Amino acid sequence: MTSFFNAWPWRHRTAPQMPAARGVVPTPLAPTPTSHVAMTRDLGRAREAFAQRSVAASRAAHDGQGSSSSIATTSSSSITTSCSSTSEGSSRDLMANRAITIGAPDSASCAPEKHSNTPSGYIKSMVFGGLDGIITTFAVVAAVAGAELSSDMVTLLGVANLVSDGISMGLGDYFSEKSEKDYILQEWKRETWELENYPEGEKREMIELYVEEGMAVEDATAIVNAFAKYPDKFVNLMMVDELGLEKWDPQDLKGMWKQGAITMCSFWFFGGIPVITYAAVSAAGVDSQNLIFLIDCIVTLLTMFLLGAAKAKVTNTSMFIQGGVMMINGTVACAASYFIAWAIKELMGDLEMCGTR
Repeated sequence: MTSFFNAWPWRHRTAPQMPAARGVVPTPLAPTPTSHVAMTRDLGRAREAFAQRSVAASRAAHDGQGSSSSIATTSSSSITTSCSSTSEGSSRDLMANRAITIGAPDSASCAPEKHSNTPSGYIKSMVFGGLDGIITTFAVVAAVAGAELSSDMVTLLGVANLVSDGISMGLGDYFSEKSEKDYILQEWKRETWELENYPEGEKREMIELYVEEGMAVEDATAIVNAFAKYPDKFVNLMMVDELGLEKWDPQDLKGMWKQGAITMCSFWFFGGIPVITYAAVSAAGVDSQNLIFLIDCIVTLLTMFLLGAAKAKVTNTSMFIQGGVMMINGTVACAASYFIAWAIKELMGDLEMCGTR
């Protein structure tokens, strides 16, 4: 990664060279102010062209209609040969330095944090599934306790909510992940097809994008031409920089059902703590409902703190802050559920008294 960063074009543009560059007469590929650059491609029309597998429509979508972009009017030959037309020596050095990074099998595309089916992705599903489970079930237990119902009723409603919500959470995690991956796959197929049928348009599109973000045209062209030597890498570059999506990896499809299963099981495990604690303390012979509920609150809040600390490991934040936030979250949810149930019970009691008079 260090060699890739050191080889990036702006690392070669030192301060003393900048004043001299201002006196040079601009060539067709000279740095262009970003205000004069406009993206020529129509993404909506490009997707329609791919759906119809129409190369002509795809070219039209990428070329635009009546565009005044200085880059759009640049011929494809000037784009592909620009590395040797300006700053030939430095461009060759740039290509030599970057070729190792681009072609290496252990490049950044293999970084585990980019894929949801890695252990870090499973940990995330476990943590967030557990947090949802324990807070949801804790709120149900608090509501039943606030209504002053029996311990059996707490167990009954808690278990019913635990099972149904756990299944819903697991399936929801799976289908949401599948929808996202299906969309990424569809866009990857489209970009691959467009690169095969109109590579000049795809390269010009990326050059326009980088120039629009403030990069010099020569540098943008050198980068795009370097990546274009490796079609798979170039498609991934378009996925990330142009569309703002993750790189496509077929392995992602294999881990989706595991994520859903982990979310569901984590929801059941951690969500069962408030119910099991309440039932266990009640079965131990404690008669006071308030004492049972107090013990349940202490155990549940401590578990929430531990889950918050685990979440901090995933998000690289403070364990104490995340643990405290989770405890506050659980306390607010519990208090709201408890007092709403208590208020409704009191209101219904008053209504019954009014009806008997």
